[in-house]
Amino acid sequence: MLDVGQRSIRTFLGRDMAEVAGALEPFDVIAGLHIRDTLHALGLDADRRRVVDLRPPKKSRRLNRAGRILEITPELLIAGTTGISRPLGDPEKVASYLAEGDDAKLARRLESDVKALHAFYQYGALHGFVRLRWGFIDEALSTEWALPGDVSFYQQLKSASETGAAVDLVVGAAPGWADPWARARRVRVLDIRFNGVLVAEGEGRPTFAIARDEIQAVRLAPEHTGPSSRRGRADGAEGEGAANDAEHPAQVS
Repeated sequence: MLDVGQRSIRTFLGRDMAEVAGALEPFDVIAGLHIRDTLHALGLDADRRRVVDLRPPKKSRRLNRAGRILEITPELLIAGTTGISRPLGDPEKVASYLAEGDDAKLARRLESDVKALHAFYQYGALHGFVRLRWGFIDEALSTEWALPGDVSFYQQLKSASETGAAVDLVVGAAPGWADPWARARRVRVLDIRFNGVLVAEGEGRPTFAIARDEIQAVRLAPEHTGPSSRRGRADGAEGEGAANDAEHPAQVS
């Protein structure tokens, strides 16, 4: 279980599974793959809180007139959206860890899975879509994961452009878990275009464009963030999980 607000991960194995229901009790939002089925299997009421299922928005895509079909799996969407090459564990390996009682390997695998789901959820909530990338295909599949009151990606950039405030952007692969902003580029937004954002890294520096769908996270630069400032979803939201309030979700894997 990944708590987005606290940025913490807790793993439940064996007898610890009895504690899951109590651990989820404080949260108002739970996100995960097939999360309703998971909650029902745990004996929990999925209708008591907001549930965000991270299953693919569509199951398949027709590739050509001959009728060739691409199956859209969670792994395909997560990898295409976040840049994480192997986002979810091999079910056979996970089963072998269970059979052998190798709790250490199992816990590491589950924690890696939930971090990938966090990055996937974060992107979908920020942009309102996730990316289907396969061969010549690069398409956006719509999501409705943002919470009421969340500041949208466009609104954050528009506000920064109008006020001249600097923003931190994480571009390319998903942010790291330990330090999400380690790879951030601090820029000023000059123009927001349909497919890109025109930015500069400082006064008198050359301008350059960044593809909008390559931006994984955005925040106001810390010097522009006051006590009353509100950050958007990119500041923290994870894959499978729950939230202790409407602004700070957590994940469960």
